[in-house]
Amino acid sequence: MSTASVILLGCLGVIVFDALAALLSRTTSLRYVWFAPGSFVIYAVTGYFAADASGSVVVGAAAGAVAATVDATLGSIIGKGLQGEFEPVAPRLEAAGAAFAITVGALAGVAAGYLAAG
Repeated sequence: MSTASVILLGCLGVIVFDALAALLSRTTSLRYVWFAPGSFVIYAVTGYFAADASGSVVVGAAAGAVAATVDATLGSIIGKGLQGEFEPVAPRLEAAGAAFAITVGALAGVAAGYLAAG
């Protein structure tokens, strides 16, 4: 599988996960934030397979960061649109949360990329 395909699947995976998490959050009254570890796993898996496909840990880090960026933007919009259990957050804190998610995505991609590199 090509690196681009891996990244695309990771992005689609995180969008689907966000939609399911929002629906579960709404129906069970669990806070949406409790589903964040699932997103982190998707970042790592995306980074692992991208690094494996490309042979580059840097590509793994970038792939994890791309999946996290999609999560922090489209995933957030989808989650809010499906009315998941969100805490009210000031816009600057929302931006900080997005930056944190992207950083975690890159770090997860690096860690998983090293595993893929053997």
